[in-house]
Amino acid sequence: MRNFTIITITSLVMSLNGCRLFDLGVNNRLSDDSSSLSEHAPISVNAPINLMPDVVNTDMNVTGQKLASSGFAVMVKRPRIVVTGLGTNRVEYPEKVEPFKAATWNHMIAGQEPAAGIPIHPGSVITLTSGIHHGAGPFRPWMDAHGFSVKIRGESRCLECHTRQYCIDCHKEVFAGK
Repeated sequence: MRNFTIITITSLVMSLNGCRLFDLGVNNRLSDDSSSLSEHAPISVNAPINLMPDVVNTDMNVTGQKLASSGFAVMVKRPRIVVTGLGTNRVEYPEKVEPFKAATWNHMIAGQEPAAGIPIHPGSVITLTSGIHHGAGPFRPWMDAHGFSVKIRGESRCLECHTRQYCIDCHKEVFAGK
């Protein structure tokens, strides 16, 4: 019975904090080792990068800054997005490719070009594909995974990454006329 109580309390606290291990401020970010999820060597600004590391599922901002400071031309690609609202209303965002700008991406990397292990040299163009939400995926799977914490904590869960105006603009576009 005691184990059941401990597990229940832990689950409740984690769900209220968005599964962030009590939201201590350090657990909601990846470590500075941007390739900690990779079998390839970590990215380091002190050592030259000769082979493209596997950067999928790492933090876009940290990885992009490290690659850019190592002399690579880093581009960010947002894939085409289609958001379906109520009824027949839908909003389509075309694919977009733009130069990486530090401190503007809070997403995870969903894909990369060139592939991991390909020889690269300073000046090479590296394209990182971003998901629409943190976790390198489109909106619906993100909401399925985090909907409970959004429901309990309200818009504060969304405002951890986005401004209120960002949310308002998207809702107006998707649910126009409602």
